Amino acid sequence: MLGGTRRFFHLFLGVVVGVCVIRQGLGVLFTKSTGWALPSLFFNDALHECNQGLAPFLFALLVVQSMSVDDKYILIYGNENNLVTIRKVALQLIMCLVNCTSKNILWWSLTGLLVGYIATVVFQTYVAEQDDNNEFRRRKPMWRVLWPALKKGAAVISIALPVLLVCNAYYSRDTFDPLSLSSISDDQYLFTFVVMTAPRRGNPPFLTQTLDSYLINWPATPSEGSLYDRLQTVVYTHFSNHTQYDLAHEHFSADARGQHYIKWVRDSGEVLDQRLHVSKALKLAADRYDSTYIALLEDDFPVCGPREWRELEHVVYEANQRVPGHCGLFVATGGR
Repeated sequence: MLGGTRRFFHLFLGVVVGVCVIRQGLGVLFTKSTGWALPSLFFNDALHECNQGLAPFLFALLVVQSMSVDDKYILIYGNENNLVTIRKVALQLIMCLVNCTSKNILWWSLTGLLVGYIATVVFQTYVAEQDDNNEFRRRKPMWRVLWPALKKGAAVISIALPVLLVCNAYYSRDTFDPLSLSSISDDQYLFTFVVMTAPRRGNPPFLTQTLDSYLINWPATPSEGSLYDRLQTVVYTHFSNHTQYDLAHEHFSADARGQHYIKWVRDSGEVLDQRLHVSKALKLAADRYDSTYIALLEDDFPVCGPREWRELEHVVYEANQRVPGHCGLFVATGGR
């Protein structure tokens, strides 16, 4: 169908470039672009998912192979009457899906399928134009040439995509219990979230929004000794005049979750020095509270939703399972 080694090389080179470019584009789109504005469209794996060799390129070539969906391999064993036939596209699909048995590569695989579909349309258009230049061939409308290729490519994608989604659901399932996380230490607090806040131009309500994004994931009355009973938030500022701090303090002082989880600490001063702010906040938390983890964040670092909060818990749990005695973690929660 491709018509020689040179055509295949050009096609494969285009697939490689297309996969790399579109993969980076999807990563930016669903993290730094749309993902920041709409937390429901934020997918950490869209940017940080590891590759698995040639898998995305094989998924792209799988869709291209659909142009010759009737091509078959014939396996003969014993005598000529004992034979088995298998479509090349079916064998290639099996080979591609084997790559998904060891880990999740959903975003790379989706990119491969998308690039393969685009490559199929482009290549079929190129072949049709070559045929139009042949005076001995009868010309056909372009849509009649492309329609069979579009249908075959869509059929292959409709078979591969559900399998990829099932694999993604399996590998991204929740595999830990909050009780297990709570048992990793005997300190009074497992988490102390230190929220640094400073006056901003225009007084945006970032502090209130960030605190809300965390509190909504925590029960108003946690049971004694549970994970959430060993969790607190310290809002710290070293600015004497801070309007949003005052508004947030007033708002959460009348809220059940705010009363239970939030402590307010304010030092006098007006110095715009972020390093000093960080050092004072860390010293405050380390000296005053018996906490396993001190989570440092700024007032515009909201957690994107319940799923992301569970991911944060999961990261801490996995870190304790794989690297006991570690000194720290960096976890992305979203932000602005």
